[in-house]
Amino acid sequence: MHDITTLKFKMLRHLEPLTLPKLRHLCVWTTSDLLDTFTSWLSNIGHQLSTLWWGATPGIVANITLEPTVWEICPQITSLALPNVVPWTRPPQGHPIATLSVHLEVIRPSEWTRLVCPVCQRLHIRWAIQPSFDKIMESGVSTLVLEWEWETWIPHWLDGDKFATYCVVKLFQMHGFRLLDFYWRTLDEYIVQRLEIAKGRGKGIGQNYNPLFAWFETPVIL
Repeated sequence: MHDITTLKFKMLRHLEPLTLPKLRHLCVWTTSDLLDTFTSWLSNIGHQLSTLWWGATPGIVANITLEPTVWEICPQITSLALPNVVPWTRPPQGHPIATLSVHLEVIRPSEWTRLVCPVCQRLHIRWAIQPSFDKIMESGVSTLVLEWEWETWIPHWLDGDKFATYCVVKLFQMHGFRLLDFYWRTLDEYIVQRLEIAKGRGKGIGQNYNPLFAWFETPVIL
């Protein structure tokens, strides 16, 4: 256990703190009733992490506040995903965070959601972004990772959601963000990949993809 540098697991019960002095990359999925347990566990190893990919099963918990903040618990973190129940706080100046997982959810049409899009100047449905776009802009990160793969997004471009989907991608790109999908591919890389596959020369996963970040793959269960 002392030599482990990368760990991925589901926390399904209370877990006593482990001694993992070389751990640098952690991907964990917790149930909603174990959020407090994991935050206590994280406080013991957060200072040594450079990657934290943390997800949680939706439950009755509204929000949990990390005290100290995730930036203080993980001062060396460069890649971060947080569950929606953890409110976003702005990283302090000089923090090395560079890559952030963002949650996008489509808002279906209504009078108040059909606003003029800042990208295409049309009226269409909007995407709810968490953290909010303004907070992402303030964070200093340069790379954003979506929870979806481009294979899921492209069909939206072919139906009534096409402008909203295209515009949220363009909005991030216009502000200088590098936008990656679930498999850590840019949109350009995905398009090239599909062309290569059509020619019989490509594979289905991006070259930057790391299975550490795949929630649906079977992890160690603790």
